[in-house]
Amino acid sequence: MVDLEDPGTWTPEVRDRLEVVAHLFRRQPGFSSADACANDLSIDVRADLDLEGEVRTLLARERLLMYHGTRLLPHEVNCILSDGLRALTDELRRDKLDAARAHQPDLLSTADVDLLLVSGPLFWRYAHEARRGEVCVVAPLAIVAGDEGMRSLLQDWGGESLAWAAHMNNEDGMKCRRTIQALSAASAPSIVEVSIAGSELPDTTDLWRVMVGRLLGCLEPWNEWHLRRPIPAESVLDIIQPGSPRWSDAWTGLVFGGAEE
Repeated sequence: MVDLEDPGTWTPEVRDRLEVVAHLFRRQPGFSSADACANDLSIDVRADLDLEGEVRTLLARERLLMYHGTRLLPHEVNCILSDGLRALTDELRRDKLDAARAHQPDLLSTADVDLLLVSGPLFWRYAHEARRGEVCVVAPLAIVAGDEGMRSLLQDWGGESLAWAAHMNNEDGMKCRRTIQALSAASAPSIVEVSIAGSELPDTTDLWRVMVGRLLGCLEPWNEWHLRRPIPAESVLDIIQPGSPRWSDAWTGLVFGGAEE
C-alpha cells in the first residue's frame, strides 16, 4: 500500500525517479524548501505533464492510501462499513437526512429535513453543481493538522452540501444552523481511510508535486482528488475517530477547539 507521506512505501522505481527530481530542485539557486509550497513546484509545463504521466504509469497498479473527512452519527459508521462511500447525489442527501431523522428524532423534524433538502451550495447562484457524482478524498493524513478546509469537514455534520446551509444569512439559515449544530454535537469527527488504485485517480491534481514536496520537506505536501464514482465497502480500510488508537491528540484541539466532545 502506497502512503504518500512515507517514501518507504513507494515503489523503488517511483522513489528513485522522484529523488532525482528532488535533487534538481535542491540545486536550484535560491530554492528553499522551508518557503516552498509543494503544489507550487514546477519544472516547466511540458516537463510537469510528462513527469506526472510517468508517475501515474508507475503507480497505475498500486493501491494508494486516501482519506475522506466527515462527521458521522453512530449509525452512519455501520453504513459506510457495509456500503462504502457514496457519491454526492440528491438521493444520497435525502437518504442521509431521512436516516438522521429516524435515528435522532429529537434533533431534527420533518420540516428540518425538508428545509435542508432545498438549502445549501447546490442551490446557490454559484452552485457546487460540479460536486454532484463525486467523492472527495485527500492525502496524505498530515492534511488533517494542516488544512483548514479539512478541519471544517470534521467540525460540521453533513458535508459541504448540507453543512454550508448553516451559512445562509436569513431566517432559513438560522434554522439550518440550529439543526446542523445539534447533529454536529451528536456526531463524531471521522477520517475514513480508503485504498484507491492509482489508475482510478483523476488527472486534475498532480501526485508528483505532493511526493516530491514530501521528499524536500516543503510546505503543505498534500492535495485532494475528486473521484467520479462511489468507493465500495471493500476499499474502506478504517474509520478513525476520537478514542481509536490512530486518532492523534494533536487533532483534538484543532477539531474541538481544545476540548474533547
